[in-house]
Amino acid sequence: MRFGILGETRAWRDDGAEVPLGGPARRALLALLLARPGEVVSSDRLAGELDPGGGLSAHALQSQVSRLRTALGPAAAIERAGAGYRIVVAPEDVDACRFERLAREGRAALGDGDAGRCDPGRAVALLREALGLWRGPALAEVAESETARAAAVRLEELKLRALEDRIEGELRLGEHGAAVPELRELVGRHPLRERPAGLLIRALFAGGGQAEALMVFEETRRHLAEELGADPSAELAALHRELLSAAPSPSPVAPPAQLTSFVGRAEEVTEVAELLRVARLVTLIGPGGVGKTRLSVEVAGVAADEVCFVALAPLRDGSGLPQALLGALGLRENGLQLGSGPRTPVERLITALSDRMLLLVLDNCEHVVEETAVLAARLLAACPRLRVLATSREPLGVIGEHVRQVRPLADEAAIRSPTGPAPYGAASPPTPDSYGASAPPSTICRWPSNSRRHGCAHSTSTTSRAGWTTGSGSRPVAAVRPTSGAGRCARWSPGAGTCCRSPSSGPHVASRCSPTARRPRPRCECAARTAKRWSRWPTSRSWTPRAAGATGCWRPSAPTAPSGLMRRANASRHGAPTPGTSWSWRGPPTRT
Repeated sequence: MRFGILGETRAWRDDGAEVPLGGPARRALLALLLARPGEVVSSDRLAGELDPGGGLSAHALQSQVSRLRTALGPAAAIERAGAGYRIVVAPEDVDACRFERLAREGRAALGDGDAGRCDPGRAVALLREALGLWRGPALAEVAESETARAAAVRLEELKLRALEDRIEGELRLGEHGAAVPELRELVGRHPLRERPAGLLIRALFAGGGQAEALMVFEETRRHLAEELGADPSAELAALHRELLSAAPSPSPVAPPAQLTSFVGRAEEVTEVAELLRVARLVTLIGPGGVGKTRLSVEVAGVAADEVCFVALAPLRDGSGLPQALLGALGLRENGLQLGSGPRTPVERLITALSDRMLLLVLDNCEHVVEETAVLAARLLAACPRLRVLATSREPLGVIGEHVRQVRPLADEAAIRSPTGPAPYGAASPPTPDSYGASAPPSTICRWPSNSRRHGCAHSTSTTSRAGWTTGSGSRPVAAVRPTSGAGRCARWSPGAGTCCRSPSSGPHVASRCSPTARRPRPRCECAARTAKRWSRWPTSRSWTPRAAGATGCWRPSAPTAPSGLMRRANASRHGAPTPGTSWSWRGPPTRT
């Protein structure tokens, strides 16, 4: 049998049926006994509090006890003990006792500043369950009783404290906006209570209302001065100083915006996004430059509403990893923190992410893989709604980790990958078919990813010019407008012949940045010394060696080795053609 005194006194059987207790006298008698469950209440006190006017006679008291026993049945025993009575009931069967236990556990889950024991999500759940037991004022039938009044005041104070603890837990979970109306009502009912005022100040500030937060402090200070002639407590005054000196917290760092199109990995994006729905830690592994970062950015855009992107490449070692995460999440070192006691960066991370639904993207973990593994394991264990997407050259080695290998693009996707937006005047980006069957495969640079434009082509833009053809007059050519750095390789290796053609202009436009391409160099320099100007040269630029290479004056001849794309990772990284490809001078463009 269960009993309730947090409101009207009631009793329920185990099957949920309510027990009819009878008149108010029997309800009051049961309330007085349940106010101190298991303890003896003297007959004189029971008689005096049931009939404050003249006191209930001993015979009348015995009669009420007998009727109450009959109503409750054998499930609850009311015993005669010495000069009084007591009710034998398990504490968990009384809602007041259960409320006190849940409130204690909820407060302990907040940790009181100890992040190792802090679990705001569990604390809020426990405190909501505790507060849900209340149906009205405690011990309402015996509100005038001295014994019941003391118990009721104690329970009401515990209720108010549990309410404050629950709101603090909600603030730690980031539910600032939802807590403000309830806090305003609480401050209005208890204007001299400082903790609700402090919680309201924090909630308003977290929502961007710094001016409103300052007004709440001033109102609280005025009430204390007028009613009590006292100043705010040291804790509230310190909060006011922090409020004056603090700057608004920035939002979590979003994934970087991309300037190029993304092709060739649509299926991988879908697969990794689906994997993140069932796995909380996914690691994308592969060699440098293969496209892990770009793939993670695309996955983050479809896999989660709230994403925090943390670039770990700038870190020299793993000691700064927690601070890097704090900075990316927008958590200030001198921010308005809830609770008291010292907190390390890791503890602050756990507090901030404990019940927050977030996708944390950790990019380039390979040089801090051990520290990343330890921190990720701890965060995932303490934050049940957190998911982590990491990119690295090796797995983290954490239990429950799902590893996804990122491989270089296939030939078709590699050819399409660097095309980017369509050239001026073109309806769509060029495709492999648009180059024609005569385009040697050895001239197509293999681009391993969408992430970077390896080689010189990363810094060029193209403009189609109708009417200009190569020396044979058989194929149109795009005139290249070089930008800064367009005439040299970004990643040139002396050991590999690096093709630096513009990715948007097809295989017939190439500049000279490799040892192989430099063979006819004297003739190019001779052509450059003529300084011939072309009547329709874009932007009226002079004929220079850099511009000459961009207009198709150098063409690839028949390959001297089997055609195909280089498969070596270092060659594909730099967009190298097949070894053995030679180059010949085709002469300046002619107008048709």
